[in-house]
Amino acid sequence: MSAEMLGDPNKVVPASELRRLTQGSYQQRIAEAATWGQEHWVNARQSVVAVDDASATFCVEGSEGADMFIRVCLEKSDTGKLVETSQKVLEVDVRDKDDLDDYIEAEAIGIVNLWIAGQADKAKSKLKSLVPQVQWTPIRDKADIISNVESVLAAPQPWKTAFTERREQIKALTGSDLTEDRLRPKFRKLYDGTVEDEKLEGFRSLVSEDVQTVIDRYTHLQELTVEAFEDSYPALLEAQTDETDDSAVLELYEGFSRDLLLDFDRIAKQTQIAMRVEDVRSRGRLRDVLAEGIAPYEGASRFVVKVADLLTQAQED
Repeated sequence: MSAEMLGDPNKVVPASELRRLTQGSYQQRIAEAATWGQEHWVNARQSVVAVDDASATFCVEGSEGADMFIRVCLEKSDTGKLVETSQKVLEVDVRDKDDLDDYIEAEAIGIVNLWIAGQADKAKSKLKSLVPQVQWTPIRDKADIISNVESVLAAPQPWKTAFTERREQIKALTGSDLTEDRLRPKFRKLYDGTVEDEKLEGFRSLVSEDVQTVIDRYTHLQELTVEAFEDSYPALLEAQTDETDDSAVLELYEGFSRDLLLDFDRIAKQTQIAMRVEDVRSRGRLRDVLAEGIAPYEGASRFVVKVADLLTQAQED
């Protein structure tokens, strides 16, 4: 006899009785919707978010791995089987873990404003929904935060491939060996445990100043690259439409520049998150990670600036 367990392991109730008890209930509708979803999206992860009298809302993994929220209108056929009559993809604000810190910061500011405005109940409600997110936000793990910056700097980007493959040409064009003023690790003794905890505070001012200097250096490179690319873009478009032998090279240059600028944005975002950690050891490691990774960005930025100058000069001539 088919049976299901109750809370007491020594007692069972027939499954037919449970079906009778849940007949017409929302529990039954949820179970039916879940079964329909599993049969409809056989090869995709899916779950039921909500049901009502005429529809069910599902969270479904899309073809590219991103989750979609879909509301499906369902009705029962003469045989009692659920049949889809229509469906609609819903607009839902889905946050990646990488974006969670910015979201939490904005929500926290909103909660403070509600408290100031005397809307305590609304503030408590928003705070209650925010707390579970704070428990797993990446900013709670200092080591992971710095590793995120390190991962962004080491990630294989298209511009890095082109930079490596055409390194000698870029060196010749920019007149640089691409390693001048190269930064070296400076605070390794702080985060490898050599310096005792009670002595760390004595390094705080020096570390904070130095890490900000390196961040400013990245920011300056980004600003130079943005300005050069934007200033030269009209000349770039004109040169590409000439359909000369150089047009293909210029397309590569445009892709290189755009990809480099996107990478600068990624670094700035992760660095901004990392700077919220005030621990001296973490700050020292952040400075060294940024310092060791900056050389190719400096060379790539020089390349974009140089080509931009050549394009601008050619247009003026």
